[in-house]
Formats: sequence, C-alpha cells, structure tokens
Amino acid sequence: MNRARLSAVLLALALFPLALFGTGCNKADNERLGKLGGVLRQKSEKLIAGNNKVIRGWQTVPLHLGEVAVDARVSARLSWDRALADAEIQVQLTEGVVELTGQVRNGEQQRRAIELAQSTLGVEKVNDRLEIRP
Repeated sequence: MNRARLSAVLLALALFPLALFGTGCNKADNERLGKLGGVLRQKSEKLIAGNNKVIRGWQTVPLHLGEVAVDARVSARLSWDRALADAEIQVQLTEGVVELTGQVRNGEQQRRAIELAQSTLGVEKVNDRLEIRP
C-alpha cells in the first residue's frame, strides 16, 4: 500500500474521535457510530497488517481528547493557526495555567495567541510572556 493512502487512513482514524467529541448523540447514533468505528478498525488493521512499526506507533495515539495534554492542545492550536505561522511561541502548563513565551510579529498575533490559548479546553488562565519582535 502506498504511503499517501496509509496516511489518509490514519488521519481519518485519528480525527474520528474528535468528530464524536463535538457532536451530541442519542443511543441509536452511538450504536451506529460504534459499528462504524469497528469497521474502520478492521479495515485499518487489514491495510497495515504486517507492518509492526506502524501498529506500535498507532497504539500510542490517544483515543479521545481527554487523553491529550492541555499544553499539547494549546501548542497544536497555535501551530495550526495561519495568523501565527511565523510566530515562535512556546507553551508551558502548570496546574491549569498556561504560560506563553516567545516572539510574535505584532500585537495582533499576540492577541490571537492569547485568545486561542484561553479558549482551549482545560485552560484556566493564560500568562502572557510574549515579546513583540521589531
């Protein structure tokens, strides 16, 4: 199997729990989604059968959003945001308080980074230590 197809399958499987997280489901929906998850698991196992390296790597992927560390979620949101593409921001978490350090281009990037961090699930407070580079 080619790498592009394998990557697409793994990405779909990784995003599946995130899609479930943001939706409200009744019992019938849960049953259908459970069956769909089972089918996806079976198909992915067939696609990657015999490739133990992929299987071992895949087993380390968190199965739901609650398993992903808060600082990792903040870092991911900051790195995915196009407005912050050239910003150099580090994230450190201490007891629900996120500290943002690094450099941004302007006040708009600084505000966007703070906004994204504050709106991330699990963040109680954001300490802004970002510097605006000349």
